[in-house]
Amino acid sequence: MSDTRIEDMGISDRVVRALRRNGIRSASDLSMCDRLDLWKLRGIGPKGRKEIVAAMARHGVSLRGMV
Repeated sequence: MSDTRIEDMGISDRVVRALRRNGIRSASDLSMCDRLDLWKLRGIGPKGRKEIVAAMARHGVSLRGMV
């Protein structure tokens, strides 16, 4: 499992701040989320969700339940 910090994943600062406000600090934390969890995150819209999924793919991590 990747312990990459979200700040080092190439995600925009706005999305990083929203993730941190939601208690997500690393790629490992993100991998514990599923698509529904991502939709529920406050301050993350459709564009931010796409950005997160793309960054996770670049780092070899996926959302829970996704391959």
